[in-house]
Amino acid sequence: MTLAEKKLGLTVEERPIELRKEIAQFSEAAACGTAAVLSPVGKIWFDGDWHDIGDPEHVGPVMQQLYDLLVGIQKGEAEDEFGWTVDVA
Repeated sequence: MTLAEKKLGLTVEERPIELRKEIAQFSEAAACGTAAVLSPVGKIWFDGDWHDIGDPEHVGPVMQQLYDLLVGIQKGEAEDEFGWTVDVA
């Protein structure tokens, strides 16, 4: 969320979603974590059916940008202006 807001200039919100009302508006979705970094979500099982999120076969442009930014910071190839990394050696 920080990268989306600070580096891509996107408006971000952390809030519960009303999936039934909002799922049709989703163009991209992802799950994130330490090991997974950012994993695109192409389909969601909801209300007894699969719902495609954008193009389920391809990573969306925003998710790709976020992934590239995060991996760049992790690898030391991009500046860590947020203080997320620590040198261990």
